[in-house]
Amino acid sequence: MNEKRITFRLNMDKYSHRLAYDIYQAIPTSQRSDFIRLAMILMYDRDEQTKRIREILSKNSQLPDMGIRDPALDESQDMSETAKNMLGFISRLNTQ
Repeated sequence: MNEKRITFRLNMDKYSHRLAYDIYQAIPTSQRSDFIRLAMILMYDRDEQTKRIREILSKNSQLPDMGIRDPALDESQDMSETAKNMLGFISRLNTQ
């Protein structure tokens, strides 16, 4: 079998590193490699989907009647609270 080994370090002074370690420790030993592999694939897929959504949203001129705007570009625009929350959530996906 052709295997590759990946090593990573965690700085336990950082909250997100401690959280990652706690999650890792909670996974049964026999499932850890599968968990990490699937998590990496899901993060990549999420990032690709976010890029596609951003591309669609950036084409505001093609959607003038739908009232879709990026809140980061025009915060003074009067949008429903639901639309603001949805676009804010999407814009934060890549920053996490």
